[in-house]
Amino acid sequence: MAYSLVSETPPDAVRPTRWSTETLDRMRRIADPETDELAQELFALGGPPALTRMTRQLENWEAPIPAELPARMRDWFATPVNYPAFVDFDRLRVAEDLFVDYGPVSTVALLSCAVPHFFTNAAGARSFYLAKIFSPDSLRNRMLEITQFVISFTQRGGLAQTWLSPAQRAAGDLHAVRKGPGVVTVQKLRMIHSAIRIMLSLSRSEETSWDTAKLGAPINQEDTCEAVLCFCFCTIDALAKLGIEQTPEQQEATLCAWKTVGHLLGMCDELQPANVEEGRALHKQLFERSSVETMEGKVLIKEVCHIMRCMAPPGMKAVPPSLMRYLMGDRVANQLDVPRHRTTMRVINATSGLWAGHHVFPRMAKLMCPWVVQWMATCDASRAHRLLPDDVAARFGSSRA
Repeated sequence: MAYSLVSETPPDAVRPTRWSTETLDRMRRIADPETDELAQELFALGGPPALTRMTRQLENWEAPIPAELPARMRDWFATPVNYPAFVDFDRLRVAEDLFVDYGPVSTVALLSCAVPHFFTNAAGARSFYLAKIFSPDSLRNRMLEITQFVISFTQRGGLAQTWLSPAQRAAGDLHAVRKGPGVVTVQKLRMIHSAIRIMLSLSRSEETSWDTAKLGAPINQEDTCEAVLCFCFCTIDALAKLGIEQTPEQQEATLCAWKTVGHLLGMCDELQPANVEEGRALHKQLFERSSVETMEGKVLIKEVCHIMRCMAPPGMKAVPPSLMRYLMGDRVANQLDVPRHRTTMRVINATSGLWAGHHVFPRMAKLMCPWVVQWMATCDASRAHRLLPDDVAARFGSSRA
């Protein structure tokens, strides 16, 4: 059964959930006390330069935890994760298999639909827009790093932890656990979020300030939950539009993977949906609460379209914005001012009926993948650190100069 994106159903189609308006309003005021305290400690020692330096170091997902960080922060990264009961490793293996089968297409769906869809959230768009406090190329780097971010936890054992015997531990290592690459990556992003909150609180200019009364706490619990559910369900539904429908069991596995990511990001268990049905209802509720037309959302989409055009092979530069519009639906696309290329849209709409039976788009995505991966492997942003693991780049015929 194919589902429609939350934006394609009427605004009044919000189903009752166990999360009241008062509960969600409260969640807007809560950020992440655990990691915010650690980031504040680093800020007290070195001010904004220390936070900026930490952010740039942690953005290299594969690099070791910097030795210069405060001891309490390093200890936090080394401590085993206390996973809740809903983390089902059998389901996580199903999610890993799905990414192995459809990784390139899933990445297209994520970057073309799920990430831009979240820009309808005023606070989410504002935080992405203001992230240029770290880099003028922030959005481009975020889009590139999102791909590696997803690869880190969808690869085999990405979210697992391995307990080591005393003989296996490194000298001086008090923690008998080795974390999967996805665990470390998501925890790095969680700490980066705490640094961003502090940086946003420092600005006093109207252009770069954060309006807490209007937007809630930066990267708060409600917005984190919406982002996780958006990345989960918008990707599932975009894949269905492209001819790849997940079974109910596969959807539950995909949700389990994203719920695990949400937990690692510091999302409280109170906001975790029990299953796909409840998750979709909550996603719809959050979308209708937060969706609004903003300058920041439109600016971000303009930049995203430019980034996606750069990733497209010659002769296909009009495809990315048209595909974004097709996958998002007109409500969100119009709200974000996604460009409308009428001829390309006619072709996409005319051929969409063939995709399910003949897997046309998955084949097209695999043909485009070498261009996308080669660009990611060799673009300026990759020179600071690897945006893709070598084996992923090599799998699609790409190499670094």
